[in-house]
Amino acid sequence: MKVTGGSANVPIASIFSKLFVTVVLPLALGQIAKYSSIISSSTLKRIPFSTFRSLILLMIIYTTFCSTFMKELQITGGFFLGLAAVLLMQQICNMFFVKAICKSQKMTRSDTVAAMFCAVHKSLTLGMPIAGR
Repeated sequence: MKVTGGSANVPIASIFSKLFVTVVLPLALGQIAKYSSIISSSTLKRIPFSTFRSLILLMIIYTTFCSTFMKELQITGGFFLGLAAVLLMQQICNMFFVKAICKSQKMTRSDTVAAMFCAVHKSLTLGMPIAGR
């Protein structure tokens, strides 16, 4: 593949097989289980999906931090504190930005809280991979 004068070998078959196994197959099996009589709806209502979602998010953050600190980082305490301050400011600005958008769209308070909660979830996991570069 030549775009900018460089070339790279991309294992497309491997990428698609991993994508199929990790995304498409579980999705298909879940849809089959949902719309067939394999699992009853009363059983599905007893499964604590919100707990699973929280545990998965916690595992993503934990593995990100572990893989970052397993490497020998060449950062000083001042750099680390500066990064923490920048990330904190990013989160605060992100929350005010989302709140302003929700206000301009005349969303209810509960919808605004949900939007702010979802908006900061994704950016929380970005700080340590940036420090690890």
